[in-house]
Amino acid sequence: MYRDSILTTGASVLTRMAEGVREMKKIKQGLANTLKELREEIEKLEREKASLFDEIEDLKARGTEKMDKLRGEVQTLREEVEMLREIVDTPES
Repeated sequence: MYRDSILTTGASVLTRMAEGVREMKKIKQGLANTLKELREEIEKLEREKASLFDEIEDLKARGTEKMDKLRGEVQTLREEVEMLREIVDTPES
């Protein structure tokens, strides 16, 4: 009887240990999946970040080009204003 009790207890302990091992394997698999998902998301964000930096550089270049063009136009307008002032301020003959 005592022997049966010990065997039953031992089997119960082994069953609980096996369940614990299965649970740990599930947890390990879940962590592996989470890690994989995190890596994929990080890679995706890194690619997006690089793309955004490229777009920023392109926009800066286009902005600089537009600014330079506007500076030229403003300078031309200033010169035109100056010429018109000279014409208007010149005494008539």
